[in-house]
Amino acid sequence: MALNAVKEWVRRLGIGSWNKVEIRSEGAIPTAGPNYWDLSAPSYLYPLLGSNGIGTKPKPGSFVCDVYLGGRVSASSARTFVKKCTNVRGFKKVAPVLQMFLANGFDKEAVNIIRANGAIAATLDSLLGTDVAHGLNELASVLKATAINLGTPDKIDALFSALGKIEGAEGTLRGCLFEYLCAQLAEETYRKPHITINKLVRGSESTRAEVDVFVEVGNTELVFVECKGHLPTGQVDDAEVEKWLMKRIPVLREFAKHEEGYAKLKQTFELWTNATISAESKALIKQVNEKTQRYSIAYREGSDLQEMIKESGNQSLLKTYKQHFSNHPLAVAARKKTSPKTHSDTESRVESNAL
Repeated sequence: MALNAVKEWVRRLGIGSWNKVEIRSEGAIPTAGPNYWDLSAPSYLYPLLGSNGIGTKPKPGSFVCDVYLGGRVSASSARTFVKKCTNVRGFKKVAPVLQMFLANGFDKEAVNIIRANGAIAATLDSLLGTDVAHGLNELASVLKATAINLGTPDKIDALFSALGKIEGAEGTLRGCLFEYLCAQLAEETYRKPHITINKLVRGSESTRAEVDVFVEVGNTELVFVECKGHLPTGQVDDAEVEKWLMKRIPVLREFAKHEEGYAKLKQTFELWTNATISAESKALIKQVNEKTQRYSIAYREGSDLQEMIKESGNQSLLKTYKQHFSNHPLAVAARKKTSPKTHSDTESRVESNAL
């Protein structure tokens, strides 16, 4: 998300070509010269232009940026970055490159090293503003949590408010924070649960799987919640549902069968989404569920989750869900065009009794 913010900054200031800013994790690996960067863009700023010879069109230079949000940058890390920068400058055929290192903070010596070598040392606060910088740091701390760390749904609202101004950030935030909202909902739904977010478990033969929200309901039940945050108008991909059923659940079952104290507890595997699930995926869930009575498999769509939140009585959570996960303008328009329907899916949700 920090890279998306830098991308927007580069585009709006005209430092790089609008449609050619590349960032890590978006397909092509950003390059300039022989090195890889977190972000790169061709630049037509005059000081960065190279020459292809007399009478030819100037060759664009580049703007590049590396990002480190793990703490303060030390002098040693700064020297590593500078070595990367000077390596690019050693190639005569490479047009000039403007280089920037973005971090939460720098040791004084690190700043001096970077600037002395003609590169930019920038902090989130100085480049993107205090609100965005605080929001990114807060998001990072939330995503590192292994248990509920939100305190109140207001924190989700604050993150959307601070970071929603970054182009493309809202969808990313929705995906990241949906499981935290689900964890809060589980806290409201189950009786005195112990909840862990992003729990990594091992099955047989060193297979591994991650549980988005792991709910231990006293000494009676385990609930494994798979969270899929999308646009409210979207639909969970059928391939994702099949992967959850055929690959993830078997690993989770192996874990529960062999973990001390879990084998005899009721086990439920649920898919929660603020969007919808296709008829084909629902049929597949039902089919897999009916093959066993040892555990239950179920799903809850957007309307089901909203009903659960209403029943919990948590008005703050309901407001947050409606604002960020349900009331997308297109979803509201679609609901106005359709007549009210009963939630028969919720009532007939596939479920079997655990042995």
